[in-house]
Amino acid sequence: MDEVEAQCGETVKKAVSLFVGQSSQGACTLGIQKMECARQIRLDFFSLDLEGPVDGTCMVDRLLISGQNSNDIVPILCGSNSGQHMNLDIDEAEGPIMLSVISPSKRNFKMKVTQLCDGDPLLAPKGCLQYYTEPYGEIKSFNYQDQSSESSYLNNLNYAMCIKKNPGMCSVEYSNTRATGEEYTFDINNVDLDGELTVPEGEAGVEVFNCPEDYLAIAGLRLCGQKFNDATTNADFTQNAPVIDKSNGPFMMSFVSSSTNIGRGFHLQYQQKPCL
Repeated sequence: MDEVEAQCGETVKKAVSLFVGQSSQGACTLGIQKMECARQIRLDFFSLDLEGPVDGTCMVDRLLISGQNSNDIVPILCGSNSGQHMNLDIDEAEGPIMLSVISPSKRNFKMKVTQLCDGDPLLAPKGCLQYYTEPYGEIKSFNYQDQSSESSYLNNLNYAMCIKKNPGMCSVEYSNTRATGEEYTFDINNVDLDGELTVPEGEAGVEVFNCPEDYLAIAGLRLCGQKFNDATTNADFTQNAPVIDKSNGPFMMSFVSSSTNIGRGFHLQYQQKPCL
């Protein structure tokens, strides 16, 4: 499918466009006119590295998206998000859909804009901001940085990540431990009224009491703390351990963050498992 390159200030009505900003400064905006058959727009961020958040809030640089379905809440992004993607529901929207990269500094970015019609394999279930179709892969929170010890996830998030259940597969296993044994930091924090962490430092937390505001939910179970573990395969909350979802597909995780608590976030590997 031919890709049309689009620059700041343009409006496009193509199946696939490449929105490219080269040393753009200020507000760089692309308008997208809906194709008649379009149900969603998928954004693939080939390169999107903006100024990071301040205490979880995008104060300097921002990616703003508007014009999608009124009940499809899309977060404001900043920081390092190259390799991430989003699916925007637009079937009830009149358009245009507007993408704006705002920065007082010169930024280079490149994102693929694909209009998805019925039958497209990348068309996500409604309400899934991110959609993964492969039997295995990686999922990480926005602005997760493997080599950074600084807090990085964003405030006021509430979105779903969905995985297509592949033929012959009945469950999915999530882990923050690679085959090499290297562990990705898992860090989702909550504090009580006294300002103390609700989960002891260096441990995993589960359920509402431990994870009241900021959490990653898998199969309806809230997970938080500084270890990734729901205690089903390892009852030691000081250790990371795989989490398995056996629910009917599509598999879904949701991430919720408050306006105050911040942490590194999550970087997980997932692997679908065959039916026995």
